[in-house]
Amino acid sequence: MHVPQEFNPPNLRVIMAAALGVEDAGYSINIITRTLNEPELLAFFRSRQVDGMLLLEILTDDTRPSLLRDHGHPFVMIGHRMDNSGLSFADIDIDYGIEVAFEHLVGLGHRAIGFLTFDPVIQDKTYGFTTWALDAYEKACRKYGLASLACLGGLTIEAMSAAAQEMLRRHPEITAFVAPQEQSAVAVLRAAQAQARRIPDDLSLVAMLSDTSSELATPPLTTISLPADELGNVAARMLLARLEHNCTDPEQTLVRPELTIRGSTCPPREGSA
Repeated sequence: MHVPQEFNPPNLRVIMAAALGVEDAGYSINIITRTLNEPELLAFFRSRQVDGMLLLEILTDDTRPSLLRDHGHPFVMIGHRMDNSGLSFADIDIDYGIEVAFEHLVGLGHRAIGFLTFDPVIQDKTYGFTTWALDAYEKACRKYGLASLACLGGLTIEAMSAAAQEMLRRHPEITAFVAPQEQSAVAVLRAAQAQARRIPDDLSLVAMLSDTSSELATPPLTTISLPADELGNVAARMLLARLEHNCTDPEQTLVRPELTIRGSTCPPREGSA
């Protein structure tokens, strides 16, 4: 079993979980850290180097799934496209995650909630997770009648922090942030420190992080869980069903994250919301 992907720590956790899920069935996982063109992708199957594939870093218009589907090769996406007809995937239910984050923050009294994430378009590629996260944020703002205060940062924590600081300068009314990546969470913490804003007294923060990372912060962070282990397990089960039992019907599963309330959220100061 081969796993083409663009390597980053959350994906590594997903892959490790998937590896544990398939090793009892006699399969192993090899990792490709570079982008494959279409002939290279098909060559792995034609040369019998792989039995199946897990595809990560899914673009909104990703052509790899259509290519593999049309050639009848077994694969599962971890992530999803705009059009998922006839495709199997496991992904985080980011709509649900952002919704429960908003429910918590609005319930505390926050009415100006910022959102920090990567620009979904990188080198003319539109990445799915960030796109769906932004869509979920806009949807939550409309539901609660709040202004959209999303800001997009670059690929480094420094660039993300600069974007957050600029947003806070332009919109000092912001009393809370939602950060759907580890990098964006760290960037919000740095931006708050740079502007002498204390968390949670001056700025509440809900982050998508593992429990371990969230507990290391001071204060411990309120989180939308990052269900990497469950994603890996679900994707492995889907792929094994295709390999072992010739299952051809598409299976699509959204894994719901959980909200864990810790020390980084509280009601806004009186008169600030």
